[in-house]
Amino acid sequence: MPTTEALAGEPPPANALRAVLGALCGHDDSRLFALLDGARIRNLSLMLRELAVPALGLYRVGADEALGHVMPSIARVSLPGPLPLWLAVGAEMLENTVFVIATVSLEELQTHFRRLLLVLDPRGARNYLRFYDARVLPPLLAGSTEVERARIFGPVEAFLVLEGRAPDGTPTFRELRRPAAGATDIRPPSATDPLRLSERHEAVLAKDAIARYDARCVRWLREQFPAPLQARADADVERIVVQARTLGPLLGFEAGRDVTTLAEALALGFGADDEAEVRRAVVRERRTVLEGIRDRLATRPPAPP
Repeated sequence: MPTTEALAGEPPPANALRAVLGALCGHDDSRLFALLDGARIRNLSLMLRELAVPALGLYRVGADEALGHVMPSIARVSLPGPLPLWLAVGAEMLENTVFVIATVSLEELQTHFRRLLLVLDPRGARNYLRFYDARVLPPLLAGSTEVERARIFGPVEAFLVLEGRAPDGTPTFRELRRPAAGATDIRPPSATDPLRLSERHEAVLAKDAIARYDARCVRWLREQFPAPLQARADADVERIVVQARTLGPLLGFEAGRDVTTLAEALALGFGADDEAEVRRAVVRERRTVLEGIRDRLATRPPAPP
């Protein structure tokens, strides 16, 4: 099952992207930057160097060599420059970008974003936070208090994440704006006073991750099995996915791959006899048994009308 969450439509033309971003930054691209996720954008560091885009990595000096291929970066966006064109080439690049509007320097943004990399979880343990991930930032902010949001924003006026595309490919962005009240009086995160995540954050992030998995799995099932699911409403297919998430752990399946395989089997008519067959198998062989059942169901002749 694909791990990307492609939005419907083709990648937006570069000029359409430039026009939309220009309007959002008040046609002043000195205020426009991009948070780029090296773990989800292939060859990010190489491309930034080849395009001569002003950019700074968020990891500390010394980590660049070992982790350069996954390092997030903050880059300056020149609207007539090569970065908008490059981001418009592949849908996955734009979807994995968080645009930033701020009236500070590239170096100041690097300093601020580095302070957000290490956070305390509700149990007091230090963890890396993928705040620069376009999938993580919106629910992170939604689960935060006004003070927490202000600490995350710091000097940033707005974050922009891709929301969708018009039929002609023109992108639309979700604007995440800095809290207006009291933001200047709030101290930024630091090594001695890092951002602390709460159980509220964990609950919101977990709920969002499940919702995204369900939506992605529904698309996957429809792509793989168009004939069996043609007459089924999206709500019916969503119930298949929820059933797979619920039944999977009871059958010994915890990995997302196995839950997806179970959803595939359920979409094809996995029933009580099939479940009993899985349960009779020893745990280490259940994945193979389930895959065999799915493949058998996929080649079963359709029921007569």
